[in-house]
Amino acid sequence: LVLGLLNVSLLFFGDILVVYAIVGSLLRLFRHVSLKALRRWAIGLYVLQILAALLLALATALLEMPGMETDRQELLAESAEATAARVAGVAATSPLAVAAARIDAWASDFGWVLSLQGLGALAFMLYGMLLARRGVLLDPASPRWSRARRGDLPIGLVLAAAGGWLMVQSRRDLDPAFMAGFAVTLVGSPFVTMGYLGLLAAWTRRPASPLRAFLGRAGGGSLTAYLLQGLLLSLVFSGYGLGLVGQLGAATYIPIGAVVAVASLAFVGAWRTRHPSGPVESLLRRWVYLGQRRAPPHPAACPRRDGEAPPRRSFANALHPPAGTIGPREQGVGVRRVRDAEVGGIPVQAGSRPVGHRSEVERLHDPA
Repeated sequence: LVLGLLNVSLLFFGDILVVYAIVGSLLRLFRHVSLKALRRWAIGLYVLQILAALLLALATALLEMPGMETDRQELLAESAEATAARVAGVAATSPLAVAAARIDAWASDFGWVLSLQGLGALAFMLYGMLLARRGVLLDPASPRWSRARRGDLPIGLVLAAAGGWLMVQSRRDLDPAFMAGFAVTLVGSPFVTMGYLGLLAAWTRRPASPLRAFLGRAGGGSLTAYLLQGLLLSLVFSGYGLGLVGQLGAATYIPIGAVVAVASLAFVGAWRTRHPSGPVESLLRRWVYLGQRRAPPHPAACPRRDGEAPPRRSFANALHPPAGTIGPREQGVGVRRVRDAEVGGIPVQAGSRPVGHRSEVERLHDPA
């Protein structure tokens, strides 16, 4: 929450961290909820988000009806005035003036952002909790990822393309085509998300590569990368930087965004070659454990003790294996696929686990 508020005032008024902090704090209420209930909550909340988007699309369609010209023109004029005020605020040369403009823009949008994005974010978090408790997130070989690649991904791509086409066809603000496209993309978002995760699961089962190692390190510092992107883009567009806000066409934003994204990931990847986590993640960890005599060590910095079973293969240790989990010949190459392994002295065939052996997530949710 603190990082989000700082991000709003100093870097980017379109911050998502505040929303994540608010809805993420609700997850404690679902710690002991059954798997079926988690699924119902996740689907129900996401359906509410889609219904909210459809209501917005309906409202914009009503503005196109005869007799609504005056109301439509007034709303368009207010929207144009608000956009111009935001551009002028960001273009100010004083950092304090830019910060004030960011806070004002964020405050005016926060209500509908929380109602729309908040519902979807909580739905995805609950579904992620469901997959974690089922052990799917720790198992790239799970049949769920195969179904995601073959079934969810095509559906999601079709819906994303249809929604994007409708949004591109919009002529102006408050266009019904834009809001309808937004609703269609919301419907397709869970499908395409699961499809992409299915592709990632398949990728982690293939031989290691430099690209996968790079993305694994960068992904472990995503919070740092997110804030760094805001910093770099604020220097590009704000008045105290290059002052390019409102002066470029939409097509120009694509290469600028790509360069900033690659630069932020490269920084985090280089940082994590020497540190277990990103700089902001390290500060956040210290803050979370503030008041304790000693914070528990980061998992990536914990070498494996003699006789200790290696961790189960997962997205995290397949992309960037923790220190001490791979041998000297495998350093820089990644974790080899193990045909036969031994967990706690019990032989295990590939794709199986011994009776009585429970994953860390299972032990967390079932201490008994």
